[in-house]
Amino acid sequence: MDNGTPIFFTEGHGPIFLCFHGAGMCALSFALLAKEVKKFARLAAFDFRGHGFSKHEDGENDLSIETLIEDGIETLRFV
Repeated sequence: MDNGTPIFFTEGHGPIFLCFHGAGMCALSFALLAKEVKKFARLAAFDFRGHGFSKHEDGENDLSIETLIEDGIETLRFV
């Protein structure tokens, strides 16, 4: 996304599985799941601010639950 949030997609059709990684992890932790899901759906995973390949421009240090939820909602709107 324009704000520096990397989003990783699988190819495929059908519903979208949006994956949220845990603290200290990154979107790539869903690689094995993506391999299976792409058989019947699409998978989208992103790096939360301060994790993985994220280069989030605004509030990099704000890891409050409210901010992380808003990041997830913004990503879902983008997908």
